[in-house]
Amino acid sequence: MLWTPQSKPAPGAQIDWWHPLARTVRGYWLCNEGGGRLLNDLCGMSPALGLPAWGGGPGGTALKLAGVNNTAPECANRPSLNITGPLTIAARVMPDSFVTSAYILARNLAAPTTSMQYGLYASAGTGDVTPVIENAVWSPSKNLTRGKLVSVVFSYDGVSLWSLYFDGKVVATQVSAKTITSQNYPLLIGGRSNAGTGNVYSWNGLIDYAAVFASALLPSEVAWLAAEPYSMIADPSPRRYFIFKSEEAASTSWIGGGFW
Repeated sequence: MLWTPQSKPAPGAQIDWWHPLARTVRGYWLCNEGGGRLLNDLCGMSPALGLPAWGGGPGGTALKLAGVNNTAPECANRPSLNITGPLTIAARVMPDSFVTSAYILARNLAAPTTSMQYGLYASAGTGDVTPVIENAVWSPSKNLTRGKLVSVVFSYDGVSLWSLYFDGKVVATQVSAKTITSQNYPLLIGGRSNAGTGNVYSWNGLIDYAAVFASALLPSEVAWLAAEPYSMIADPSPRRYFIFKSEEAASTSWIGGGFW
């Protein structure tokens, strides 16, 4: 890599699909654009479109939202985000306030009532992190702190185990069986869809990155992601190819090579 584990790659980087953490990633938004309306998905899918602002994050540029409706970037419905089994939502955030409930990420359609496939938000007033699966809400007694950066990860094993992690360490679990049904919903980073008329419950603060996985990450993987949030991103620098000859002194054949 050209960057440290805590320093963001430049725009244009993509997922390193050989990396162990990338085996089930379905969406990864690095939030390093620094301007404009698009939030690119490093998995190579179509970008999210919104009216975001931008701010200085811990490793570089980050998404900045101010709790204003109709600003959160939205991804159009796509099959890769229609996760109906094991699931992980991951993000690194720094909240500014909890005047209203504020979504980190949500895949939902609110028409005529809220219909949520999966999501993660901070409750109004307290900042309690609240995962949602198939409209089922769980409110663990673990809250975010204004102005403090934290890696938040929620995983569901697809059967009954809900797990919440802060900075790579499990802080709460719950056993509650829930079946996630297939849905044709948009996904929003920093907000929740509002019946096809924009979005509401916008995040107020920074979102350094957000990601969705089609698996329940192991505790060791969650700890790795917290320690090195950009480790699964490929080095975009040009590669050089080398070849080497047979070690046999008499041989003149070129028998191998590789990238470096």
